[in-house]
Order: sequence, then structure tokens, then C-alpha cells
Amino acid sequence: MNDNGSYSSFASFVDGNDIHFIFNDNLLNYRPDGNYIESENIYTANYSRRRNAVAIAKVNLSTGEVKRRTLFDRNEIDALAVPKLFTVNYTTHEMILYSLWGRKEKLGILRF
Repeated sequence: MNDNGSYSSFASFVDGNDIHFIFNDNLLNYRPDGNYIESENIYTANYSRRRNAVAIAKVNLSTGEVKRRTLFDRNEIDALAVPKLFTVNYTTHEMILYSLWGRKEKLGILRF
């Protein structure tokens, strides 16, 4: 599905020596505790209610180490995240999150 980047986009912010990427992903790529499953079989992003998860990947800028986990899944917010509409405020150390389900819009705040 080509959504012109609305759902398949990502948002990012820098926090100290780490850069964080937030994106829609497939819930099957994660364990029940939210940790990423290291595997050769990676599932592509899924936008269905049962398989969508919003993931966050943290990359250490010095070492290149990557840590990836779920931030939340679609059932938790009953909406689909639109990362390209997230906004970062480095003064307040917050990211405004935007999600959508039909005509219902939701906003959230991620503090870092």
C-alpha cells in the first residue's frame, strides 16, 4: 500500500549521544514484553488493528549500537500513528505525537 509516506514515514529526535527513530512496524517482530526479536525473518510494517505496533529504535552515535522495542501498539491507542506529523520541541524535550483512526484524531506527548 502506498500511503505517500503518512504511515510509512518515521520521526526522529536526538537526545544526548543517541538518535531515536519512531515508526510503524509489525507486532510480530517483537516479543510480548516489547523487545525486538533478532531474526532473519523480519515482518514488514502492518497497519491492521491486530498487527500494528509503533516502534522506537535508539542508535548510539558513538558506538552504533541499536536498541529497538515497541513504544505502544495500535490497540493501546486505538489509532494509527502518523510519524511524519510528529513534532519535536528541543526546548521542552518533548515530541508531540499524532495518530488517526477514521475521522478521530489523537495527540500525545513523549518526554525525553
